[in-house]
Amino acid sequence: MRALAGQHVLITGAAGGLGPVIADAFAAAGARLSLAARPEDDLPVPARADSRTYRADLLDPGAPERLVAEAAAAHGPVDVLVNNAGIEHLGALHDASTELLANSVRLNLEIPMRLARAVLPPMLARRHGHVVNMASLAGKAPVPFGTAYGATKHGMVGFTRALRAELHGTGVSASAICPGFVADRGMYARTAGPSGVQAPALTTPTTSAAVAAAVLRAVREDLPELIVSPGPMRVLAALGELFPAFGGWLVRSSGVTDVQRRWAAHAAGAGGVA
Repeated sequence: MRALAGQHVLITGAAGGLGPVIADAFAAAGARLSLAARPEDDLPVPARADSRTYRADLLDPGAPERLVAEAAAAHGPVDVLVNNAGIEHLGALHDASTELLANSVRLNLEIPMRLARAVLPPMLARRHGHVVNMASLAGKAPVPFGTAYGATKHGMVGFTRALRAELHGTGVSASAICPGFVADRGMYARTAGPSGVQAPALTTPTTSAAVAAAVLRAVREDLPELIVSPGPMRVLAALGELFPAFGGWLVRSSGVTDVQRRWAAHAAGAGGVA
């Protein structure tokens, strides 16, 4: 089991959604933190005096590589990278702008790959390190009215699996975390209450604390992939991968498609992005 005390953990998207909760969990385990967020976001005060915050628009040219270089200059090589920054979007694909599609692919998939590429050489030289990719249950099942988001999260799962296989035997590894709906953070928290439309019973929301605990567990135990969702979603997701028609039927019959459609309509009325 890998100890986390004293480890240098770089977390992107640290200002919102799951970021602050994950940061608090690592801080409680004794890790040193490099917390990155967009220039306009309010970053939390680091829980440790030897932790630092960074302002970085990761869509800017060269920003991912600069972030890793600055964090390493301040704290030494990164021991754990948590790719948490991302774009969430609810809406029909044909209504999405070209810019939204391009930025979703870049921020949700390309930039995590570039950040991983930047931290890997020192990790491999030391035979020590871990990359955590925050994917989603949307990367394991169909997500109607969340097509671009789901596609990038499927990509994150595939990226993690391939990277993990590539790194086998090097002392460096990778994990994908796949939360379902999160009751107190992110897109669900912003949408379900204001819209008055709750998640179907099959997709009972989890908590941000449970997701953060899964992140730490994945690093400590070197786990390839964790689904964080109450109920039978692990089994159902596996069946959906084996039998794609079953996956499509399940999201329709369980009410997921209808709920996603209604959330997308609410998001469009609220400005288009949930």
